[in-house]
Amino acid sequence: MFPILAWTSWDPWISNVLLGLAFSLVPAVLLAVRHALLVDARRLGTAYGLMTMIQNIGLAGFNFAAGALNATPGSAGAAHPDGYVGMLLLFAALSAFAVLFAAILHRRARFSASPRI
Repeated sequence: MFPILAWTSWDPWISNVLLGLAFSLVPAVLLAVRHALLVDARRLGTAYGLMTMIQNIGLAGFNFAAGALNATPGSAGAAHPDGYVGMLLLFAALSAFAVLFAAILHRRARFSASPRI
């Protein structure tokens, strides 16, 4: 999604649709299934709360990082759209890590029983 914005002249709605699908599907699959299987029912609320807190800290931190990348010399803007490439590469790298960790979790779930925490 982010490389589409960084290196092509495609209409931005294509990347926005892909981003919307990812933001809709990933939490729907990840949150509802795995945690309920891994965490004891008495601790499920705490697990969801802790997970939400960590996600929000990450969201805040990476928004500050993206802003810092856009504020570097040759700042991003309408007059200099190439200034957004650093931010887009940051988010593309995060997306690549997400795919890697999803594959690792999927492999682990396939080859091991689901222990309760």
